[in-house]
Amino acid sequence: MIDIQIEYYLTQCEKEIGKPAVVMKKEEKMEALEYLDKKGVLQISKASIRLCQFFQISKFTLYHYLDEIREKQKGETEQ
Repeated sequence: MIDIQIEYYLTQCEKEIGKPAVVMKKEEKMEALEYLDKKGVLQISKASIRLCQFFQISKFTLYHYLDEIREKQKGETEQ
C-alpha cells in the first residue's frame, strides 16, 4: 500500500516537471522534491530510499536539496 502511494506521487511529479527523473537537472529535481515534500511523501517510512533511487542521487544529496528547499520556503514566508 505504501509503495503504491509513493509510486503514484513519483509519477505525478514527473508529469508536473514534464520529463522523467533520469533526465532532470538539479533545479528540476529540487522542484520535484518540493512537490513531493508538500504532498507529505517524505513522512512515509523509508520513502527517502526510494527517492534516492528514483532521482539517482545519494541520501546526502537528497537531504541537502531538502534543506535548500525548506530554507527557501522559510525565507519566502518571512517576507
